[in-house]
Amino acid sequence: MAEAKTNTKKSAVGLFFSALGKDLKEIGVTFVKGDLFTKLSFLIMGIGPILRGQIIKGIAYLASEVLFILYLVKFGGQYLSKLGTLGTVETQKVGRATVYGDNSFLILLYGILSIAIICIFILIWRMNVRENYEEEKRLEARRP
Repeated sequence: MAEAKTNTKKSAVGLFFSALGKDLKEIGVTFVKGDLFTKLSFLIMGIGPILRGQIIKGIAYLASEVLFILYLVKFGGQYLSKLGTLGTVETQKVGRATVYGDNSFLILLYGILSIAIICIFILIWRMNVRENYEEEKRLEARRP
């Protein structure tokens, strides 16, 4: 009975990495075979839909990229950089005042939140690239 569970776990892990490999291959094929708009969308999310006339979708993707970058620069980056040590500044008593150091709980909380946001952004980026390539194929199929 224990062997069946082990084989199922190996199978699930194998399936995960197999699907990941296929997806990475698809990303490479999309970049190689995609047109200029699709290739630009790898760096500037939403530029493909905007240039193809899908303004709302393009602006939504562009806004998500801008918000992600702002989040990392203004807030998330400082917690990600401290995540390995959970802070190095200790609380000190200076005269009668207490100078508080790094709060390891907040560093851990916001660091994990930042990792989750990065994972969500990667999924949104992947959606952007896939939709660009599919739209490119649809437009090519309509042309005589």
